Amino acid sequence: NHENFNYIKELMDKPNSNLIALSAGQIYKFPDKTTLTALPGVYSPYFYEQGGKTKYYSKKDIEKVLALEPNVDILLTHEAPIGIGVKKN
Repeated sequence: NHENFNYIKELMDKPNSNLIALSAGQIYKFPDKTTLTALPGVYSPYFYEQGGKTKYYSKKDIEKVLALEPNVDILLTHEAPIGIGVKKN
């Protein structure tokens, strides 16, 4: 969530760049036919319903990813699923 998105876009726009930004709800295919989709960003109760901010995912992003569910091998997320990761004391 602290990426410099302008700098990343600048790098992506360079000739022969192999850098891509993964978008929610798009399928990316590897040469071996493995498929991947992504849910970039983090959750915010404010932006979840509205969308429109690069570093937050929205309800619309979730719906796009869910629509692909039977056709995707790998789901790449920025945040860990509930119950995985740091535990509160």
